[in-house]
Amino acid sequence: MDDELAEYASRSEDLIQRSPAMDEANTKVRLIQPLISGLGWDVHSPEVELEYPVRMGTGTMKVDYALVLEGSPAVFVEAKGCDTSLSETHRHQLWSYMQIIGVDWGLLTNGKRFEIFKRRPDSNSPDESILGAFGIEELSEESRLLRVLSRESIISGESERIAEHIERVQAAMDMLQAERDDIAQDVVAVVTDRLDAQVSIEIEDDAKGFVDDLIESLEEYDPVIDHREDEWENTNVVNEPMDFWD
Repeated sequence: MDDELAEYASRSEDLIQRSPAMDEANTKVRLIQPLISGLGWDVHSPEVELEYPVRMGTGTMKVDYALVLEGSPAVFVEAKGCDTSLSETHRHQLWSYMQIIGVDWGLLTNGKRFEIFKRRPDSNSPDESILGAFGIEELSEESRLLRVLSRESIISGESERIAEHIERVQAAMDMLQAERDDIAQDVVAVVTDRLDAQVSIEIEDDAKGFVDDLIESLEEYDPVIDHREDEWENTNVVNEPMDFWD
């Protein structure tokens, strides 16, 4: 675990505990901007633009933060106060901004909860674009997922590769859950084909448990680590993992 990230999470939790009704302005300064800096974006430079305008219909809305690369926004950050729970309206708001401007990455947060978005042009729902979500108490262990929003990962293309891994794992989980009983029957068929058919009833529950175990193992699967290990093996050199805050 990165010590500096753990320190940030601990400090943030302490701030939230002491000021649970922190408003949006204070949440931005105390919690959101330090996180943006930790992701490698210079909040004191033009690459972090506040109140980025988005034309919607006959009016103009503003995104709290646009993280800019080569003159174009790469990440939108929509911040709410600790005193505000994230809602479907907030998700749709950020998702709409991303769709209109063509921004691939988004973060919706109130300092207590973090929802990471990956734009999908074919999506009709913001829920379909959420790559991952977690609370402040999970921030340290979810730092690898949060890395997709780092300046370095976006520039290198690592963010796209990680997102593809996560989406494939989620698709596999969805398939296993939707076809659990049919897959279990296939397992039973394969086993009983090699054993006495009379034992099929006895192993049917075990087969369903086997599918459940597969789903659980995929839930715990870390595509970020897996992808990185594959890359390190392919390079045939020994690399040290990047510190989150480098």
